[in-house]
Amino acid sequence: MIEVDGVRKAFASRVVLDGVSVRFERGRVCALIGPSGGGKSTLLRCINGLERFDSGRVEVDGLVLGPSSASARPGEAERATLRAIRLKAGMVFQHYGLFAHMSALENVMEAPIHVRGVPRAEARERAAQLLARVGLSHRRDAFPRELSGGEHQRVAIARALAMDPEALLLDEPTSALDPDRKAEVTRVLADLAGAGVTMLLVTHESAVVREIADRAICLREGRVVADGAPSEVL
Repeated sequence: MIEVDGVRKAFASRVVLDGVSVRFERGRVCALIGPSGGGKSTLLRCINGLERFDSGRVEVDGLVLGPSSASARPGEAERATLRAIRLKAGMVFQHYGLFAHMSALENVMEAPIHVRGVPRAEARERAAQLLARVGLSHRRDAFPRELSGGEHQRVAIARALAMDPEALLLDEPTSALDPDRKAEVTRVLADLAGAGVTMLLVTHESAVVREIADRAICLREGRVVADGAPSEVL
């Protein structure tokens, strides 16, 4: 479903991705692992179009992104491609990014209403179903300040799923959580994996990799240094 071909990305003189080529299959869960600064999160952001790259190409279900200058404004065609890719590949960020003035239910409803044009009643019903799926029906009316870290992350996952993406890109979804909250989020991810949701997951948590991933890729100094079964790569 996702193909990365020869992607190179540098910040000034520091090369973060050094000609990375890798393919991700539909319906599989792939964990990106490796030392900090190895390029994992940057690769995820390049796939989603949040980070522009210097050379190579990214293809998401037939939609192609090519290299572009960080200082150049994207043209109309590129903006349309970026929008389509972000609808296909939903992003779940490390630090949640929930709207503080909205309840959990409203956070999940927001994008379908304003991006997809879903009627409010339909978006509300779907949001309630997704919060139930991540075990948060009882917290639907709570505001972010009233939620634990694990609850924040589960709302963020429900919010990404509300756009009906074909893949989820998750950037260290358990890194800021205590052990109990990590277990909560891992259970949700395991349930999604069991349902055949395509996921690409950046993590430092070997237990998460062992529990939910079909495949692990290790990035070091911007290059793929290992790719295979999680037990072998770990």
